[in-house]
Amino acid sequence: MDCTLYVKTLGGFSLRYSHLGGPKTELSEQDSGSERQQAFLQYLCVSHQRRIPQEEIIDVLWGDDEISNPTNSLKTLLHRTRLALERMGFPDGKKTLVCRRGSYTWDPELIIQVDLEEFDTLCARFDAGRTGEEGLTAAWQALELYQGDFLPQAAASLWALSPRTYYHSKYLRLCCDTANALWQMERLPEAIEICRRATDMDPYDEGCQMLMMRLLHASGAKQVVAQYYNNMSALLMSQLGVSPSQEMTALYHELNAPEQSQELDLRTIRSIVLGEDTGERGAYCCDYYIFQNICRLLARATARSGQIVQLGVITLFPLRGDQLSLSQRTAAMGDMKTVIQSNLRSGDIFTQFSLTQYLLLLPKASHENGSMAVNRVLEAFGKTKSRVIAKPQFNLLPALSLEHQLPAAFGFRPMVARS
Repeated sequence: MDCTLYVKTLGGFSLRYSHLGGPKTELSEQDSGSERQQAFLQYLCVSHQRRIPQEEIIDVLWGDDEISNPTNSLKTLLHRTRLALERMGFPDGKKTLVCRRGSYTWDPELIIQVDLEEFDTLCARFDAGRTGEEGLTAAWQALELYQGDFLPQAAASLWALSPRTYYHSKYLRLCCDTANALWQMERLPEAIEICRRATDMDPYDEGCQMLMMRLLHASGAKQVVAQYYNNMSALLMSQLGVSPSQEMTALYHELNAPEQSQELDLRTIRSIVLGEDTGERGAYCCDYYIFQNICRLLARATARSGQIVQLGVITLFPLRGDQLSLSQRTAAMGDMKTVIQSNLRSGDIFTQFSLTQYLLLLPKASHENGSMAVNRVLEAFGKTKSRVIAKPQFNLLPALSLEHQLPAAFGFRPMVARS
């Protein structure tokens, strides 16, 4: 009798049993018993191609947990799992799931199809012919098959961590490779759609984000690229406390650069370089790497001219509790940005440095004048709604000695992504 067990692990766990002459039956994650029984069944399905020693299963299911008689507990799990299989329609649970000589295996006559194995096969078929229709068809099928990460409900299981990480990375790589193949074939809308799947799955993967920026630029949506980069920068800082990597920042400036045709009119060049007046007043806010380069430039200039430049840091601390919640931090940092921008001079520069810190660069300011300027900012913050949840503190130092390692003077390292 032709019997097949279909195993879904991507985006959830379920079993579907099909046998000749009988109806198809399913076992969902909710119907597969306790968490430990689910883990037992999941591990057996994923490892169906080999015999699994009893000691290995005990280690997977209980690890370092103290248990008086793991062998008997495993026998109980085996019995319950066999009953669950019989409820699915298997005629004999003991024949379906075999325990012999201290190891576990499935009935050799049972055909077991796991979505992970099908995903691997489709990826290999795509790799064999990326720009051919057969290869692209395989890629689309693999992308549709990947409904989510491996066994998301088993996130706490150590044994599931390695395959989850592996297939997550493999899916992102497939998305990017497929998008590049479609781009090569000048099928940009499809390439963008595929790349968006990857960025939706993992918004913090800069490789996928950089590819999306290239695809958007190639489609002619240059203004969208700028907005996309700004949104990505805000997401990384608000959620992870990091700035985009140097590679991503460099790509953004490369894509945002003017066309390479020659321009002889200096007035036109000036308007391109300086840009249009957006109406914004007050201190200039920029990302960390631009801020770092400006600091280094000013440090060199002041070394020759003797001009005083102050570098400051404002840090927000919670008024109550150990730390600010995400919503509190977002609100407080937003209020702080507003008061910095409106209370410092237009020649002053600032950047968000970490989840709860802003760096300030105050040209032509003595320590006394710089302190007065920052105190204006703190007083303005004290009038915002965030004053009831956060208290700011600041430190100020001359920037002259900070040409090579700005944060070292404050005794901390920047929370920015590094290559």
